[in-house]
Amino acid sequence: MLHLLPPPEYGKMSSHLFTLKEGDCLDMRGPVGRFKYHTNMYQTIGLVCGGTGLTPCLQVIRVILEGSSAAQEQTNLVLLYQNRTEEDILMKECLCELQKSFPNRLQVYFFLSSPPSDWGQVSNDRCGYISEDSMRTLLPHASTDFVGLCGPSGFNEAMVAKLETVGFDKESELYVW
Repeated sequence: MLHLLPPPEYGKMSSHLFTLKEGDCLDMRGPVGRFKYHTNMYQTIGLVCGGTGLTPCLQVIRVILEGSSAAQEQTNLVLLYQNRTEEDILMKECLCELQKSFPNRLQVYFFLSSPPSDWGQVSNDRCGYISEDSMRTLLPHASTDFVGLCGPSGFNEAMVAKLETVGFDKESELYVW
């Protein structure tokens, strides 16, 4: 039997999952959405996510780097991933392994709002929240064609505002899952 610790202040989905008891059912569907991608559609895709918002971003990363068209694919990916603590980072080993396997095509940056004292020892570790300055540096508008975004609604609203401030057009260059 899997025992889960009571969650600290998490998002709606995580909080709901922690209330489930053995034998409870959960209906799932998907993937669903309007996002359509074709091989080499973009030179560089930025992905900005918070918490469980990693899910669609990781799907995009895997399709581009490991999918059926991967041999022809040249699209580069930059992931900015926001969490509270290091323990909250979902699929960290997988993301690090993908980055190691595709060092010229995938850059992953982990942002923690409550980092441990030794956080930041690795070049992709960042303290604090994803800021406009980090976006300017890591997702330069001149070389990033498209940004996909997923997280809690407040996170998404804040990130859209920051991305617009650094030059991305909400109508043509941003997609919120």
